[in-house]
Amino acid sequence: MRWDDRIYEASVDGLLRVISEVGDEVKSLVVVGHNPGLESLAGFLVVRGDADLRRQMETKFPTSAIAVITSDGTWGQFPNGELADFAVPRG
Repeated sequence: MRWDDRIYEASVDGLLRVISEVGDEVKSLVVVGHNPGLESLAGFLVVRGDADLRRQMETKFPTSAIAVITSDGTWGQFPNGELADFAVPRG
């Protein structure tokens, strides 16, 4: 785990800078932060995937939502992600 203060209230460009610094040896990455940055980042990264999941993510990305985005590229290649899953908390 690595704490990076740059993620807090970061823009898409700021989040992309942080992610691009991740080494290629890292195969899975979890980014935890705040909206609107993370919602905007997910919208920027996702270019394909299940249409219903994409529509759900684009309609509402509430607090504690999780977007699982997969890619065959490296951390510095954006955007090229596929939305593999999207989940929102139930309450």
